Parts: sequence; structure tokens; C-alpha cells
Amino acid sequence: MRVIRLHEISSFVACLVLAALIGWGFVDLLGHVVQFEKHQDIFDGVAFLLSSFAVLMVIYKLLVIFAPIPKGELGHSVGHSWRYHIHTLFYLMVFQPLLISGIMPIPMRRGYFQLMGAKLGENVYPAGVLLDPLFIEIGDFCVVGFKSLICPHVHVGGVITHLPIKIGRRVTIAVGATIYGGTIIEDDARVLPHAVVNPNTHIKKGEVWGGIPARRIMPRHHEKSA
Repeated sequence: MRVIRLHEISSFVACLVLAALIGWGFVDLLGHVVQFEKHQDIFDGVAFLLSSFAVLMVIYKLLVIFAPIPKGELGHSVGHSWRYHIHTLFYLMVFQPLLISGIMPIPMRRGYFQLMGAKLGENVYPAGVLLDPLFIEIGDFCVVGFKSLICPHVHVGGVITHLPIKIGRRVTIAVGATIYGGTIIEDDARVLPHAVVNPNTHIKKGEVWGGIPARRIMPRHHEKSA
């Protein structure tokens, strides 16, 4: 991981402060409309947290649109470093605690990942973690198992590279499996529990892969029947 500079930390803190100020203003406005004889402080606290988090989500969505992490090898320019570290700070300080702790229910994760830029097909509700959602595309009726990890970025020898991951339809990513950047998984394939799929792997239609590193352990359907 690269060193996070003071100006990058300051930018992130400014986003937090802005979200808190808007959240506080919303609570103050809401207080003129909704009042309780008891537990007003609890209501205000919950409203503040929810509204501030909603503002943070909007701010991050704007970053995804106007200052996304660049595809491919991450350069050392000030602009590239600022983008990368702002996204990293948002993930480490805001999103990771919600995902790792399990506070965010699985049905809500779909909307969150889509808001962050992931392309999710019909009936896809990831139970695992999608890092850098902007680089992830998952087709219809896929299963993304509990504690699985889909990670588009690769960090080798001090070089950070972000590569898209494309997963077809009816694919099963089993419990604890890890998929790295540049991987293509075609329709009806399966990745077995705790397998680690190396970067730039191509898993063809109907294949079953497993192991560390993952290898094809079962051929495609038409090969089996031949």
C-alpha cells in the first residue's frame, strides 16, 4: 500500500465534515416537524447517523462518476494517487466496517454495490465482498458465496493495477473463494470453496475450478458427455 499523504487525508476528513454538517442540518429541520415527548435524543441521534451516511454515499457516488480509479496500472501522478487514496479511505473507514461486521444485510448489499458502480444481473445478491465495484460485472442468477472476495486490483512489486472482472450467467462463486482482476468466467461455471483464481484467468462455460491456485478440475458439460 502506498503512503497516504496529508492532503489526501484532509480531503477525506472534509467529506466527513460536510456529511456531518448536512446531517445535522437535516436533524434540525426534522426537529421542527417531528417531535417526541420521550426519547427525542435517541431519535435525533439515529436520524443524524442515517442522514450523514446517506450524504457520504452521495459524495462517494460523485467520486465514482467524476474521479474514478483509473483502469490499468496506477500511475504516480498527484491526481492518480489522490483518486486512489480517497477511494481507499472511504472503503477502509466507512464501507469495510459495515461489510466485514455483517451489519449491512445481504439484500441491501446489492443496492450498495450497484450504487458504487458494480453491474449486477437479475437476482444477484452478493454475500461476499466486492472490492472496487466499478470494475465488476456479474450476470443473471449468479451466486456469490459467504466470505468470498472479488478483487479487481492486483498489487505486485509495488505496482498497483486495476483490471475488470466479468462473470457470466448462472455462475457459482462458492464460500471463501477469491477472484482476482482480469478474470473472465463464462456462463454456468463453478469456482469451488476457498479456491484462489489468479489474475487474468479465463474460466470457460460450464467448467469447475478449485484449489490454490485454482485449476480446472472438471471439464465442460459437452466434453463430459462426449
